[in-house]
Amino acid sequence: MSLVVEELEKALKSQVKGVETLRMSLEAIRFATHNFSDIIEKGGYGKVYKGELSRSNGHKSIVVRSLDHTMCPYENDFYEDVAILYNFSHKNVIPIIGFWEESSERIVVFEHMVNGSLKDHVKNTSLTWKKRLKICIDAARGLAYIHSGSNSQYSMHGDVKNSSILINHDWEAVISDFIISKGVSTLGYYDPLYASTGILTQESDVYSFGVVLFEILFGRLAVETLITDQQHPRHGDHEDGRVIFLSQLAVECFKSKRLEEFIFHDIKEQIDANSLVIFSTIAYQCLQEQPKDRPTMVEVVKELEKAFECQDEWEWEKRLPKDYKKIIYMSKVQLSNTSRKKDLYSLFSSGILLHNEKLVIQSL
Repeated sequence: MSLVVEELEKALKSQVKGVETLRMSLEAIRFATHNFSDIIEKGGYGKVYKGELSRSNGHKSIVVRSLDHTMCPYENDFYEDVAILYNFSHKNVIPIIGFWEESSERIVVFEHMVNGSLKDHVKNTSLTWKKRLKICIDAARGLAYIHSGSNSQYSMHGDVKNSSILINHDWEAVISDFIISKGVSTLGYYDPLYASTGILTQESDVYSFGVVLFEILFGRLAVETLITDQQHPRHGDHEDGRVIFLSQLAVECFKSKRLEEFIFHDIKEQIDANSLVIFSTIAYQCLQEQPKDRPTMVEVVKELEKAFECQDEWEWEKRLPKDYKKIIYMSKVQLSNTSRKKDLYSLFSSGILLHNEKLVIQSL
C-alpha cells in the first residue's frame, strides 16, 4: 500500500470518527426538547423545535430541525451532508451540534440564535444602518467561505434568504439552513435563470443575496402585497394592492435614481451618502440578469466593508467640532498616522489650547 493511500485512509477514518461524535440518541433529543413540545417553526422542510442541552459546563440553548423526508428526499447523502457541516469552520456559518437518523427520519441540531433570523428584523425600527451593514458583512463573509469550498457540489448555499441568516446575542450574523436547501430556491429570491433551467449556482446565491441587501435598505420583504397607509402614505408608493417583487423594484429604482424614495424611513437620516452609493451599487450588481455580470461573494464582502468604513468615518466626523479641518490646519499636531476621524476625536477630547497665537492640541 502506498504512502498516499495510507494517508487518505487515515484522513477518512479521522473524518468518520469526528462526524460520529455528533451522533445523538433520539432519547437525548426528546429530553432536550421536552418531547418535541416547543415548536418554533413549521414549514415545507419540516418542523423546528427549541430545546436545551445539559452539559458539564452548563446549559446550551439549541434548535432541533426534524426534516420532512417528502420534501428532503435523502437517501445515502444525509451523512455526507452532516460531514460537510462538520468540516465547516467559520464564525459566520452556523456549526452543527448533533444529528440523528433512522430509516427515513432525519434530525439535525444547531445552536439557538437568540435574536432570531434577519426576517424578524428587516422592519425593526431600532436596527440602525450601521448594525444592518455589519449583519450584511457577516452574512457575506459566511457565503464567501461556503463558495470557497473545493467540492463544487457543496460550495453554494442554494436558498439564500432573510430567514437563513440568523443573529446571535452579539448581533453577529451566521448562515444557516445549508443542509436543507437541496437545490430548491425560494420565490422572490431565486435567480431568474433558475425558472428556465432549474439549475442553481454560486451566482444564484449572489443574486439572492442582492435581494437580501435591498431588504435591509428598504425595510421590505422580498415579496409583499403593498397596502399604503392612507394616513401616512410613503412617497413613491403607487402600486397599492399589487404584489411587489423587491428585486424588480430595486432594479427600477436604481436605474431611475429613485432609491432615496424607498429607503426605510427609520434609517434614512442615518446613512452617509458615500456609504449608500457603495452599498446600493454592489447590491444592484448582484441583481444582474446574466450570471457572468454579477460579482463574486469575495467582491461583495470588499464593497460592503468599504460602505461600512465610509459610514464609520462619517459618524466619527459628526462628533468632531464643525471647524475641525481649520483647527487641524492651524495646529502644530502632525496627523500622518492619525487621519481617521476616531483618532481625531480622541485628540480633540484631550483638549485644545492656544500657544503663541497658534492652536495646539493638549496631550494628556
